[in-house]
Amino acid sequence: MRSVTARAKVPGLRQETQFTCMSASLCGALRAWGKPVTEADVNKVLRCQAMRGATWEEALATAQYFGMRGTLVVPATLEMLRDWTSRGIPVMIAWNPERRPWSHASTVYDVDEDDNVYVMDPNIPDPSRTTRIVPKDQFYKLWSEKVNDSLIVRRPALAIEREITPEGRQVMASTQGPEIYQDYRDALYQLEASADVVAHVTNKLRSMGLEPQDADYPFLEDIDVVASDIYRWRGEVDQKYAPDDNLRVAHRVARRFLEKK
Repeated sequence: MRSVTARAKVPGLRQETQFTCMSASLCGALRAWGKPVTEADVNKVLRCQAMRGATWEEALATAQYFGMRGTLVVPATLEMLRDWTSRGIPVMIAWNPERRPWSHASTVYDVDEDDNVYVMDPNIPDPSRTTRIVPKDQFYKLWSEKVNDSLIVRRPALAIEREITPEGRQVMASTQGPEIYQDYRDALYQLEASADVVAHVTNKLRSMGLEPQDADYPFLEDIDVVASDIYRWRGEVDQKYAPDDNLRVAHRVARRFLEKK
């Protein structure tokens, strides 16, 4: 099932060479943020090489070069991928979907309600495809990077987000981000569930030829007001604020409306 939350807007790309999967994956992550770059643009900085590819340190430096902030987590978890992508943040990973002797870079852009992971893979054997949809258990088995015969990096993940907003504002990091944003999302889900109840009651009454009154609702807000408020609050938080301000507003919105219920 497709996630009901926002997802990172990563385009489907095919890598131009057999050794530039890191450049293609980072290119997709940058384009998700509106950066008009090509794989070649990225690789001029990243400098992937045949039989070597590129390192995570080089990917971090290249993301910074293009005005982005990179957060590398080892080992990451599926819940971390879900939290990032639900906020529109693409996540580069190293994994081995074809079970080859070397690892491969791709970009995760969504994790749905059934724990399926949506991965923009720039080198799928089928040339007509750029996305893999991988169930949780299978994904965990494939998600690692071999360093040598005795070392494996488990579940590497590099989240790519803005350091500078389009308006030229510095985005400040927040250690409270995931917890606060989860409050906001929980509040929205509760409000949306309530709106669904109101819609059901309204349709039932109207099917009986009755015009619903306030007393017929499980709470007093009119359905149109509830619906518009949900999307207004979401718009305020997701679109009008830089990420750090986003989190503070989300926390305030969530607390206010959770306490009302």
